[in-house]
Amino acid sequence: MAHEFKGPDGQTYDLSHVKFTRSQVRLKIENLLYDAPVLLSFSHHCYTDTQNADGSLAKPGDPWFYGTDDNGDHRVFCPTRYAASLALPAYLQTLMTRGLDCFQLKKANNFFRIHDNTVNSNVPNSKDIGWYIFFSFSRASPGLSLVKIDVDSHYQRKKFPDTARSRLKFKFDSLLAEWFKKRQDLFDKLLVVEESILVELPAASVVSSSTGEDGKQLVQVNASDG
Repeated sequence: MAHEFKGPDGQTYDLSHVKFTRSQVRLKIENLLYDAPVLLSFSHHCYTDTQNADGSLAKPGDPWFYGTDDNGDHRVFCPTRYAASLALPAYLQTLMTRGLDCFQLKKANNFFRIHDNTVNSNVPNSKDIGWYIFFSFSRASPGLSLVKIDVDSHYQRKKFPDTARSRLKFKFDSLLAEWFKKRQDLFDKLLVVEESILVELPAASVVSSSTGEDGKQLVQVNASDG
């Protein structure tokens, strides 16, 4: 991926913000906390489009022509998408650390999130209008990370995708946890956060504490028979 694009407007657009980035996500799986190393990858679809500003289809020779993708679609550099992409790295960090709501696509391991949506009670289905971020999970190359989060596209939409499985929402960290649970070889490589064992006490438990002769705190847990 090129690290800059020289536009016909004389500007040079820096693309270093969408280079490969290493990060990690904390996951809760069966009462344990894990730190999952991830590799963020951003597709050029985040700042290119299949149409020119006048609505015509992109083609080689266009002033803003960027290239042809793996599907054979010609794409042009889009300053509007580029401007929005500048906030993508920070937004992805928020998505991962806060476990925001996401939707599933019909294609396995593919998901999307709507943000910056425009809510207008006078517009039908206005909750579906906004910037959509489409992403997927895949195995990372050995030595780089365990999972690669591919940001496949990021653009404005007015309609909920027909390719969505449903309107059920799922937390980002829950989706990633399920992905790891289905891949035992990668799951076994997750790092358990030290002192992270989460003990679920019975509902009717009574916890009392006192100080022993040696000055150490003594804790007593009385669980009900039920």
